[in-house]
Amino acid sequence: MDYSPCLHFILFVLLILIKPPTSLCANDSRYTSCGTEFACKSLRYIKYPFWGGNRPDFCGKLGYKLDCVNETTVISIKSLNYSVIDVDYRSHYIKVARMDYLGDICRPSILVSTTIDFTLFNYTSGTQNLTLGYGCPLYHPGDADLDYPCTINNTRTNIVVNPSIECNQTISIPVFDNVVSDLELGRIKLGHALDRGFTLEWYVESELCKNCILSNGSCGIDDYKNFICYCRDGSSSQRGCGIRPGIFTCHVYLHFFLNIC
Repeated sequence: MDYSPCLHFILFVLLILIKPPTSLCANDSRYTSCGTEFACKSLRYIKYPFWGGNRPDFCGKLGYKLDCVNETTVISIKSLNYSVIDVDYRSHYIKVARMDYLGDICRPSILVSTTIDFTLFNYTSGTQNLTLGYGCPLYHPGDADLDYPCTINNTRTNIVVNPSIECNQTISIPVFDNVVSDLELGRIKLGHALDRGFTLEWYVESELCKNCILSNGSCGIDDYKNFICYCRDGSSSQRGCGIRPGIFTCHVYLHFFLNIC
């Protein structure tokens, strides 16, 4: 019997098993990059679906980019910048506050309502919109605590919380339910209420990423913007890290030919 064809095939399979494809080396680099955490001052241990800073764009989803600006973590949603107060991976919540109102309720030069991208986030329970009226007549002395004088764009005006009368302009900003009652009872001022922020729930492939992490992989996205798990050995899969299908197939064929050669 001529063994040369069998030997040639066995050698070919062994070469595949010993030398990984070149593309796996690139994936190995992505495994390392996506294993890196985003950190900005006290906010740390941030990974998928977020990216930014030392985490490249293939380590997170579009719309979840974070920046560290003057030791403040910032995310942009619908062209508005928000300060990220907290990230809760157990609940998939991100707590944010409007940057343009932080520390000074009279600072915004452009008055716009808060809007979010519902393909990325949703409001959590216990959140409601707070209406701010600009240029409103003061209705009666009892409402004075909810009326705040302001100078915006060199024009004197006022901000009224949840006005029941017509104002020159109104906008809405989400706040926690208890914040509204605290405002109405005079326990806090408007600036403190807005600084407390509100929470959003994010939408990602949480179970896929959980399985990836449990298999010692790094969560990210592939070239088609789909979820992918990058593995230490340079492989990648949506299912997590383990035996690569290609190598498993090589083992099967090798076993088959060893039996017939």
